Amino acid sequence: MIRSESPRRVSAARTRRNLDTNEAPPLKGIWFIILHGGKDKGGVFVNSLIRFGVAVPSTLLEEFDSFIERKGMPNRSEALRQLIRERLSREMWVSGSGVVYGTVTMMYDHHGKDVVAALTALQHEYGESIICTTHVHVDHHHCLECIVLKGDAGAIRRFVEALATLKGVKSIEPSISAIL
Repeated sequence: MIRSESPRRVSAARTRRNLDTNEAPPLKGIWFIILHGGKDKGGVFVNSLIRFGVAVPSTLLEEFDSFIERKGMPNRSEALRQLIRERLSREMWVSGSGVVYGTVTMMYDHHGKDVVAALTALQHEYGESIICTTHVHVDHHHCLECIVLKGDAGAIRRFVEALATLKGVKSIEPSISAIL
């Protein structure tokens, strides 16, 4: 079983009430505690942590706890933060908005008609988004290329879509994330 985090406590009477007026919050059953916020010792802003309640079926929570244990995550809060970041990153990728980071790993037959020239041309066309590439000769016919990217989600999405149209490409796998 996963242990709960132990945040600094605010008096029980104040956690479920509006902190300014001591009135009940507008949405019944939803409450939060601000744990910390401000600048750390290095002067870097630290986001406030807010505690909130989530009601889920017991079987779903059991599956979630099993997932957390299999992944070696420290607690439910960290697992939930990670899932939220992954989902928001995916939404940025799908909508084509915001700055994203990631890699595209592709396998291709370098003997395919003009695949190397087309790949090079695309990489030059999208050069503002490409940080670096790593090229591996897998065997006499196949190459593995890993392209590290940073930039506008829409531009990177168009680059990945263009790569997928190249004749001779055997597989292509983007892994995209955002700083959230």
